[in-house]
Amino acid sequence: GFMSPLSYYKVPYIFTSFGGSSFDYTVLTHEFGHAFQYSHSLQSKYLLANGPSLDAVESFSMVMEIFAYPYVPMYFKQDSFKFYLDHLKANIGQIINMCFGDEFQQVVYENVDWTDGERNQAYLDLQKKYTLPIDKDNNPFLMEGNDWKSNSHFITIPFYYIDYGFAITIALQLYKIMKVDYKKALDIYIKLCEQSAGLNLMKLIEITGLKSPFEEETIAELAEFLKGEVEIAYANYTHSKQKAST
Repeated sequence: GFMSPLSYYKVPYIFTSFGGSSFDYTVLTHEFGHAFQYSHSLQSKYLLANGPSLDAVESFSMVMEIFAYPYVPMYFKQDSFKFYLDHLKANIGQIINMCFGDEFQQVVYENVDWTDGERNQAYLDLQKKYTLPIDKDNNPFLMEGNDWKSNSHFITIPFYYIDYGFAITIALQLYKIMKVDYKKALDIYIKLCEQSAGLNLMKLIEITGLKSPFEEETIAELAEFLKGEVEIAYANYTHSKQKAST
């Protein structure tokens, strides 16, 4: 799916498809985040800059995925706890994967004379560093480290990948606030959207009083918070399964 603004009409347009999986819901809420940001930034005097810089743009979509949590039962009903668990676990995986992809790009650009084989080997080495063993079904192309060639981000938007990781840290900070005061978290989010035009991630963080993803303390706090939320989601999911089977 994607969101594209129809600038002449000053409205956002969302295109998405549904395949019958939980990913349908995640994509739709993600793109609604982009649409929400665009709609709230139209007051900007910068006609050609209704959005933030690329390092911040995914924050609005990732936050909306979490702000949609109260409406999950309307869509997933008895599988709601399973969705919460899967989505929270996916956030952990995404942060790790984005760091993996970013470091891979870093070493590639630092070694522009590498052969294709050397790039593939670097990818395999980093894959071992960041991920659990991956079953590649004895596919020679994948086992040689060619996996990265299927990731269009590496080719079309170099170094954009890590921005999804930044975005998740913003989303989790607002989720932490949301658990205590939904309105306060929403007000911060709207402020982010309204002031987003032409600004970068660090400036938006400064304006809203959130914490930088570049600080080790921020990541440590969010890791501890996320660990607790996953444990709660797992307990609720296990209980719901037991209840359904009786």
